[in-house]
Amino acid sequence: MSEQKPTVSFCPNCQQPAIRTGNEIYCEKCDTTFVFTEKKGAVVKQLGPLERVNERLDRIEQLLASKAGSEVPPPEPAPKTDEENDII
Repeated sequence: MSEQKPTVSFCPNCQQPAIRTGNEIYCEKCDTTFVFTEKKGAVVKQLGPLERVNERLDRIEQLLASKAGSEVPPPEPAPKTDEENDII
């Protein structure tokens, strides 16, 4: 069986250049692999590691909020730098 060579294509999500191999497209920018089907068109096959980490973090935050009985407070703003504190 011969292997299919990757070709340049475009991401169905962000429209940036992507790599197509057979009926799959991998977008580096979205960090996602899409597969094309005749009935559904482009469907997400696999999310990249960053997306999985973000989803896991969201689940953990929801779990902590439910145990605490309230929403998780927003993160503290970063301290201002000396340049931001200077008045011109």
